[in-house]
Amino acid sequence: MATIQGILNAGAWIFTGAAVVAIVVALILQIVKDNVRLESLNNPTDKTVKVLGKVLHSPPATVIILTLSAIAFFAKALAYWGMFFGVGVTGPVFWGSQLGWIFYWFFTSFALGLYVCLRNEWYYAMPYGFAAAAGSFFVATFVAPANQLAFVLLGGVLALILIIALGVFGIRKDWKAIVAIVAFALVIFVGYILPYILSPQYQNQITTLSTLIWYLIIDCVIVLWVAFMVITAMDCGQVEAYLMKDLEKTPKPCASKNARFQN
Repeated sequence: MATIQGILNAGAWIFTGAAVVAIVVALILQIVKDNVRLESLNNPTDKTVKVLGKVLHSPPATVIILTLSAIAFFAKALAYWGMFFGVGVTGPVFWGSQLGWIFYWFFTSFALGLYVCLRNEWYYAMPYGFAAAAGSFFVATFVAPANQLAFVLLGGVLALILIIALGVFGIRKDWKAIVAIVAFALVIFVGYILPYILSPQYQNQITTLSTLIWYLIIDCVIVLWVAFMVITAMDCGQVEAYLMKDLEKTPKPCASKNARFQN
């Protein structure tokens, strides 16, 4: 039978392992990329090097997403380890979980912004915005019940605005980018915020075993979501090149004097 300590211990080990795997894969990809680049410079006419370069090529965005995700997983592991050893727990309230959201949302939204090639005006503000949204739920845990709704609304509205910005101002708009944004939105609102609001006695406090199990599952869904982004990542230069090709293929409007009469 599951216990609170068992769930916390499982979460700690899962995210410790996820952080190690992510950073190791990032290091391997970076080393391979650097070696292939060096060989191509030393032997520009070597066909074997060219073939290896094509086979082993991965976008630089892949490594960046992996490193950002590794930090997110490490922060989540710290939250679970802390609660397992009694840090981040006050009585029956496991507020360390909400504290972990701040860092988890920061780095995962940072990775998503890179994945969808978010415009610079929003890219650098996006992770801080999600961290602030998560922070509002963390603060709500400690305020009087009568004032909690205000913090929940602040965090929820801010998260909604940022999700919309990801969809509107992201340069990459293929089906993979749409899937990544929609999945992230569902995880935030259905996975984190809704159960938070529906927690016992509307105290917005994580106090029950079932709630902790639910959040562990949602935390693990983020790991699968990161894997999807890593596999389907593209550099923003590639995305812009594809967009330019599509624009070139788009039929241009007639420029003749009688064009206005053709509609």
